Amino acid sequence: MFRRLFRKEKPRVFLGNLVIVPKGDEKRILEGLDILQARNLDTHLLDNLKEIFILPPASQVDDPRDTDLVLDVMIPQYQSGEILDAEMTPVFWRPHITVNARLSYLKTGKIKSTLSVQEKAGWGQFINRLMSWRTLFRLRSLYDEKDMELLLYKACHSLLLRMRKTI
Repeated sequence: MFRRLFRKEKPRVFLGNLVIVPKGDEKRILEGLDILQARNLDTHLLDNLKEIFILPPASQVDDPRDTDLVLDVMIPQYQSGEILDAEMTPVFWRPHITVNARLSYLKTGKIKSTLSVQEKAGWGQFINRLMSWRTLFRLRSLYDEKDMELLLYKACHSLLLRMRKTI
């Protein structure tokens, strides 16, 4: 009986904005992506974000409560892995993706918490990819949409677990 009296009302969470910050042309060129392929990767990641965060939109709330929250998600940076041969010195970077989230109150707009998660491909997986015959002969890119999608899912899973603790 006392549990019901002192139970805190759980907030409802609504979806705000989903944003991917576009890459600069220099980074696209270094990663071996042409502009169309990079835009396709941007839209592919945005579509995956829409599939992950299936929440009712905050703009359609008729009667907001004091505890209602809005979740805004942003991917400020991501990069697919690549190796370049710069004057006989190999330069390489592992793929990673960063996902930021902001929880704010729907009524007041006051920020409750901000979260950031970065997910990187493991060194073992990266080295195996570098040494594959498909990559050595450039029959396929080092990391494609499916690989970046997997990193995005891992990052969003970690983000949701951290967000759950703050609510």
